[in-house]
Amino acid sequence: MKGFCFNVRALWAALFAAALFLSVSACGEVVKPPEGTDAPDAPTQSDSPTREDSPSPTQAPQNSAQGGEAEKDFPVSYTIEPPWHYLRAGKLICTFRGVRLTDSIEGLELSCFRGDASIFGDGRSLKNPAFIGEDGEHFVPGVYLLLVDVTVKSDGAESLTRRDRDDLGHPMGEFDDPYLFRADTLVCLVDLGPRLASAGLPGSGGNDMDYFSGMNRRGEHTVAFRLEPGESVDLTVGFLISDVEQGGDNELNWLYLADGAVREPKDALLRLDLSGEEVLKG
Repeated sequence: MKGFCFNVRALWAALFAAALFLSVSACGEVVKPPEGTDAPDAPTQSDSPTREDSPSPTQAPQNSAQGGEAEKDFPVSYTIEPPWHYLRAGKLICTFRGVRLTDSIEGLELSCFRGDASIFGDGRSLKNPAFIGEDGEHFVPGVYLLLVDVTVKSDGAESLTRRDRDDLGHPMGEFDDPYLFRADTLVCLVDLGPRLASAGLPGSGGNDMDYFSGMNRRGEHTVAFRLEPGESVDLTVGFLISDVEQGGDNELNWLYLADGAVREPKDALLRLDLSGEEVLKG
């Protein structure tokens, strides 16, 4: 049986070679796809991020893809509505004004880091302030802070309060004031890279918010902010990230901003390719 399979394969190979020779001889050349088009099954740009697509360190990424597909420039807007994020009524209109990546603590308010902020980097767990390097001016090698500038506007938004009860009589909200919101519910950073996907854990590498420009300014909660209907506020939130190639957790060309837990790029708000050397040296 093995000899039979070998003979059939050899016969098919000979026939295929003869057909290819006749085709090339008759046409004079092998037909190629027109310039500027992809061959069938070729990976697209969104499937295979490259370093050339990386944003610069001093400005918003110009080739970020909304939903992992269409290219999108800043600003990027999205809406948070009930029942998501503990909203009872109205909606919050959020607009990303820009994204910055830094390996330096210059210009940062150390008091704006969460007290329990931590990141796995340099092959070990780094808890606040251990992620700051020995020079006191930069993060540990391979660790960066991604800063997201966002404007939040209230279109009649109201949070669920402690007075709102579920079917079992438990409070549905966290605050008594319906105009209090939490910054860590506005946006999250997720890693949708193949490393986690191959382990069956796409999206589970999400990074918690580690930095907030309004940290500890209200007594109700460390990341609370207040916004009445018709008002807007400019906020900055930050996420510690660590390069997997330097003993960290994150694949820097597969990071996405999302308004909740996502497992697919199409469900995210914005793709951030942060793998370019010019970014990491910023």
